[in-house]
Parts: sequence; C-alpha cells; structure tokens
Amino acid sequence: MVMAGYEFMGMHPFENIVIHGTVRDKTGRKMSKSLGNIIDPLEIIEKYGADSLRFSLISMTAAGQDVFLSPTFYIKGRNFMNKLWNASRFIVNTAESFGEKVILNKQFEQLKFPEIWILTSLDEVIEKVNSSLNEFRLNEAINLLYDFFWHTFCDWYLEISKVHQEQEELYFKEKILPVLFHIHISLLKMLHPFIPFITEKLWRVFLDYCDLETESIMISSWPEKTGIQREKDVIEEMENIMEIITSIRNLKMRFGVPVSRQINCFFDKIPEGLSARIISKLAGVGKFSGFQSEKKEDLLIKNLREGRIGMSFAGIIDVQKELKKLYKERGKLQGYLEKIEKKINSPDFTLKAPEDVQEKEREKKQELEELLKNLERDIEFIEGKK
Repeated sequence: MVMAGYEFMGMHPFENIVIHGTVRDKTGRKMSKSLGNIIDPLEIIEKYGADSLRFSLISMTAAGQDVFLSPTFYIKGRNFMNKLWNASRFIVNTAESFGEKVILNKQFEQLKFPEIWILTSLDEVIEKVNSSLNEFRLNEAINLLYDFFWHTFCDWYLEISKVHQEQEELYFKEKILPVLFHIHISLLKMLHPFIPFITEKLWRVFLDYCDLETESIMISSWPEKTGIQREKDVIEEMENIMEIITSIRNLKMRFGVPVSRQINCFFDKIPEGLSARIISKLAGVGKFSGFQSEKKEDLLIKNLREGRIGMSFAGIIDVQKELKKLYKERGKLQGYLEKIEKKINSPDFTLKAPEDVQEKEREKKQELEELLKNLERDIEFIEGKK
C-alpha cells in the first residue's frame, strides 16, 4: 500500500505505520482454518464480553512480536473487568451512603500523605501512558494502567481509605471521596480506547454520583496531571508502611494465620498516628512497642529499610513446630526437582518427547526452583530469629 500510494497518488498513504506480528497458537504454529487451531473470537465475546477479549489481546501484543494464544488467554481480561466493576461499585455505594453528589475538586488542598501519594502516583502514570501512546506502544500503556489500578489503587489506596471511612468520616467525605472519584474517572478515560463498552457503562453510572463534564466518556477530555509535588518524605512514609504491612502479611500467610488475627509488634521507631492506624487495620497489629520494652518473647525479627520489626506469635503458633513443617516441605520440593531434572536431562526424553511436552517440563522445573528459593528464604529468616 505504501508503494502504491507513491506510485498512484504521489504521496505516502499513512503518517504512521504500526507493524504487528503473526497470531500463533500456544505451540508456535500459525493460526489457520486448515490446521484447525483457530480460536473463534465470537465465542469468547459471547461468554466473556468484547472488552475482555480486547484487553487480553492488546496487553499481550508487543510491537512487531508474534502473539501466542491459548484457550485461556482471555482470563486476564475477564478478571480485570470484574475488578474494575467491583471497585466502581464500592466507590458508588460509598458515595451513596452520604446521600450527596460528589463535587470533583480541581485543586486538592490540605490532604494527608496517602492522598498525596496516590495522586502523584496517578500523575506519573498519566505521563507514562501518554508517552507510550505517542510511540504506539499500546501493550505498554494498557499494562501500566493495569498495574496502577490493580496493585497501587485497589491493593493499597482503597484499603487505606477505609481507615479514614471508619475513623474520620468528615475528612473521608470532603477529601477522600473526591480523590477516589478523580482517580477512578481518570483511569476510565485512559482505559476507554482499549475497553470502550464497560468504561462507557461505568461513566453513565457515575453521572448520578458526581459532576462529570460530559454525558458520554467518548467526548470527555483526556486526563491531566494534578501538578501536586511528589515530596520525598511522603513517598518514604508510604514505602515504609507498605514494607511493614507486607512483611507481617507474608509471615502470617506462611504460618496460616489470618491477616485479621492481631499480633504484637516491636519497632526501633514506633509508628504513630495515621501510620499506626493503617498498619493496625491492614496487617492486624494489636500493640506497637519499642524494642527497649521487649519481654522474653519468641520474636521473629526482620530488617527494614529503616530499623527493624519484631513480630510476636506467642500463643498463636509454635515456631519450632512450624519450622519442622518447612523442613519437610523443602525435602519434598527437592525430591520433585531432582525427578524432573533427571527426566529433562534424559537422552530419550530429549530425542523423543514433543517440543511442547519438553517446554512444559522446563516450566515445571522453573516453578519448583522458584518455590524452593522462596521456601529457603523463609527458613533462613525464621532460623535467624532473635
């Protein structure tokens, strides 16, 4: 078409050209009707929706690289649509409980550090997404939005906002609700080119709860950065809180202790105020103490970027008993790994097994190695307790 444009029109037919790869099945074969390895998109759309299909395809399609599809490739998109819908309903239901339409702030003032953190994080995402779209890196743009929405906004900020909702209702109503709507609306706008149907539907729902600029998301303006300064102390405070919460949650998960089960924790620098309330709510900490007040408890101590945290599971678990379980689990994993390594290195397997079977075994080996690595880290941590 480019050559024909120059030949017959005397000019290039397109300003920009995006080169895409070939669609292949999970074994690497080119999809075709004659091979019988095609996936009917209409069946996926009928069962999971067009947006799930669009999202999954775009997120896995890097510029110029082939796309390898399996019958389950759309699962990521389906899960994202469910998460987006549920987060939207949470925000709407929360706003509805106050009985007033939310006025979106153009200027954010007198905010606490979690709100400053999430808004400046959104500003960074807007800048990166704009850059990716300008360079036609569509998969990069949509994955940036996925990571921010799922791991930053939902996993962290939505949960942190509930601390205010329970303890500072006025601040939540006047400050946090506008922040929640601003972030979510900005995400809907940036997601709309990729998943137009669910974003339009949610936009129409939001019309009843906040002062949106247009009746349809299709003619709304593109998100702009708030311009809030990304202060170093705010970022460090959030990173410290997230590190503490993650450390406690991971250890509770390892021991099979519910996150909501409260434990006592000891710190070199004791969290205070809002930081302490967030940690208590999200990690299940009942009492904050300094190491100087430490009693002879069987503490598990982890070094943080700033100081240490000592976690007491006294009366909840027997650490030595749990350690024996980890030793037993390590032995089983080592046995499985030895068997699969022996199989992979066997000449008969290498020469006779189909390539897709060999690839599955190599993937199993990698998974076992990763599990063993994580288990060794847990054992080393518990053995090093003070």
